[in-house]
Amino acid sequence: MGRPPLTAKTAVAVIYTALLSTAAWGQDSLNVTLANQLIYGGATRGVCIQGNIAYIADGVAGLIIADITNPAIPILLSALSLDNEPTDITVEGNYAYLAGWYGISIIDVINPEAPILLGNYLASSGWAVDIDVSGDYTYIAESYWGLEVVNISDPNHPCQQAVIDTLGSTEAIFVGGNILYSSTGLGFMLTDISVPSTPQFISYLNLAYQPRDIKVVDGVAYLASREAGLILVDVSTPAVPFILGICDTPYDARAVSVYGNYAYVADEDAGLRVIDVSLPTNPTEVGFYVWSGLSGQTLDVATGQDHAFVVTLELGVRILNVEQPVTPVEVAFIPFPGNAYDVVISGNHAFVAAASGGLQIFEIVTFSQLQLTGWCIPGGYSDLIRDIDVEGNYAYLVDHFFGMRSVDVSDPSNPVLCGYIQMDFSWNIDVEDDLAILCHDYGFNLIDISSPANMTILSTTSLGSSINKALLNGNYAYIADSQEGLVTYDISDPSNPVRINEIALEGNAGQIFKCGDFLYVVRSFTTMGLHIFNISNPAVPLEVNALAGEWGALQSSWHYLYATAGWPTYRLTIYDIDDPINPQEVGFYQCLGHLPLGSIAIKDGYAYVAANSQVSMFDCTQAASVLTSNWPGTSLAYHLHPCSPSPFNPRTSLRFDLPAASHVRLEVFDTAGREVATLVDGRREAGSHTVTFDGSGLASGVYLVRLQAGDFVQTRKVVLLK
Repeated sequence: MGRPPLTAKTAVAVIYTALLSTAAWGQDSLNVTLANQLIYGGATRGVCIQGNIAYIADGVAGLIIADITNPAIPILLSALSLDNEPTDITVEGNYAYLAGWYGISIIDVINPEAPILLGNYLASSGWAVDIDVSGDYTYIAESYWGLEVVNISDPNHPCQQAVIDTLGSTEAIFVGGNILYSSTGLGFMLTDISVPSTPQFISYLNLAYQPRDIKVVDGVAYLASREAGLILVDVSTPAVPFILGICDTPYDARAVSVYGNYAYVADEDAGLRVIDVSLPTNPTEVGFYVWSGLSGQTLDVATGQDHAFVVTLELGVRILNVEQPVTPVEVAFIPFPGNAYDVVISGNHAFVAAASGGLQIFEIVTFSQLQLTGWCIPGGYSDLIRDIDVEGNYAYLVDHFFGMRSVDVSDPSNPVLCGYIQMDFSWNIDVEDDLAILCHDYGFNLIDISSPANMTILSTTSLGSSINKALLNGNYAYIADSQEGLVTYDISDPSNPVRINEIALEGNAGQIFKCGDFLYVVRSFTTMGLHIFNISNPAVPLEVNALAGEWGALQSSWHYLYATAGWPTYRLTIYDIDDPINPQEVGFYQCLGHLPLGSIAIKDGYAYVAANSQVSMFDCTQAASVLTSNWPGTSLAYHLHPCSPSPFNPRTSLRFDLPAASHVRLEVFDTAGREVATLVDGRREAGSHTVTFDGSGLASGVYLVRLQAGDFVQTRKVVLLK
């Protein structure tokens, strides 16, 4: 009756199609359009089924609407961001009503592909936990603050009609005919609402535990009553309700839905329980479905079309076929589970770090269409995957609570866990060739990843504050420190990193990004949000400009910089950085509501932005065709530039251009043909790249530098003069 734990393979087998949204999301734009979105449900709270449409309340994404004509292949129709942090939802006619932390929101859903927010009502307590609707009135459960009746005859301007004293905390309500059924304290109360402005008490039934959900069908009330399980109450005579039967459940019964002769109970850690209620005096469990490793997350359930739609807090709505109630079968889920914290593009695949949703791998079918092909949850649903980097055939994940993990992604449809480094409270990773830097609350580790299955910590550096971001650059590491600003370490000996430079910066540490010979450092809660450094001498960053505003994630492609911004602008902006010191805006997209800082990945003029509740795909090709200076062209050829300085002692910079992503090998030979250094041996994205050659251990003389990228080979002479 249950099933084994999900593995990387079996998890993917559940998925049949990517769930994409084309919901309007912007107010204003220039040379940038929103092409598509992947919607994530990292805080799913409630679900309501009306016909072939599923309406989902998510505390992060807001309202999510999906077509479930074929429940095994749900199609996402739209998503509407809300400030209400929804906790429950009900749908009546052309309107969806969402309860949330601030009260209720009323949404026009006559066109499910374009929902419109009509009005809000601030609950007296400021907190609504359950909601139901009858006619021109909505009824709101407000936990310890009781219950409100709200007039919604004008959905644009809802107003209070009455307050009901529920004799205690109210967690659940249900409206059937002229009767309001509610949980109250340790009991079950019935109220006459034939005149909504003057509700009248009918009866009260004492219970051992307070119901968390109520459904009434054919004179029987089904109460999901926490530790007591499912309680069936005869309410055919409202004045004298009495208990018919009780079916205990393994954990805490949170919600119930009745379908035919069966009640489906969301039972927190114990998943979905299937209870035969054909004989109300003897309800009996006959089946169940448990998500292995799921902790305290199964919160709500709705039924329809021989399927159960089960709400899990961090893994979205799981869709189960219940044609055979004894053996439910999972067939799909919606939306994508987790929260999109980071996105990286390698080749023709996008890799998403999705918090509790693990590592998700998407094939880029077209620039605006992503198809989920692989999925891997490293250590169970309690993991929190925050950051990702991809080098060759391996993805390196930052698990906030458990450290760093390596995953073999040579077959994107079957990611395989390889190695593991334990480190609590990890935040960020950067990988360069065989070296990784892992940032955490205590400082950073340099890690040898030459054998991804057997990664080794080379050194641990403790700092007085947490590190938000670190960046590897040849023999140097740049650290965005929360308190000390920009700190530079010499890591030529990774087992003994040496602090060689620090530059104090105001504000909190944010992103750090390298483009050519320039370093861009973001600081928050300060006037000057972006600091630009020249690192042609990588050991001594030189600040050349500071720009005002709130800056977030950064990425570049060719000579364009892509940047997100948080409050108060909430937008994606594209800059021409032909003059890296003075970025010139060439395009933007204004976002409705909050755009978390997230991360950005670029492919051929499209920006993929991971922003918690969604991965948004922006068409920036028009912006990327705007030239604000005399830049010589929009494409590069394979080329190895002369070193600078030349002659040098003992270090010089080598720059090479790639017109397309390639596996690059950059080597140094002496005149006898002996290899003396390998500077690069790994995949590099299209664009210009700069590396440092350190000849400290070599004798003066002539050396040959050879660049090999695919079939292209070029050699240059360099002179070391000591």
